[in-house]
Amino acid sequence: MAILDRINRAISTVKSVLAVVGWLGLTGLLTGIAAAIGGTVWAMITGISAPLVIMAAFCTFTGAVYLSLAPMAYLALIRARDAPPRMRPDPEVWRHLSQFQIFEAGCLLADMEPSTSLANEPGSSNGFCRALCIEVNNGNMQRINMHYDDLNIVRGRYIADIETVISREELKKFAVSRGLKRAFLE
Repeated sequence: MAILDRINRAISTVKSVLAVVGWLGLTGLLTGIAAAIGGTVWAMITGISAPLVIMAAFCTFTGAVYLSLAPMAYLALIRARDAPPRMRPDPEVWRHLSQFQIFEAGCLLADMEPSTSLANEPGSSNGFCRALCIEVNNGNMQRINMHYDDLNIVRGRYIADIETVISREELKKFAVSRGLKRAFLE
């Protein structure tokens, strides 16, 4: 059983390396390693000094590693090119609302089209959402009572989340106190 476990781990490791480097990158890496080893042996046989041999082998090996990363860099560039552009909110649309859910307010303060997924992912919209929730939880910002707010009461105290609703006036106060100027609030 121990032998089978070792074989399975070895296969898993090989699959992981292939997934990261890919066949094209693996070919470049193996060719570079072979060139580094072959060049080192040849240089030592012909009598070239050891420091020069070591430096040449290191440079060849480093080039091979970079060559193996080329396919990943290519895929990253393709994904970046094909990624949809970031949508900026239209202030004229959001200017007419008198109340906002915290995820909408956080995304708009971060100059992003409101989305609950953006509010939950690391980034500026998440930071604004967390700051707004803290303000509501500390009592520095009034929330608008909604029929589903009972779900957020813990030990008799309301705990704000991204669906908590706040007024435009409270959001303006928050923005002004932090020196934020956003077109949708004017």
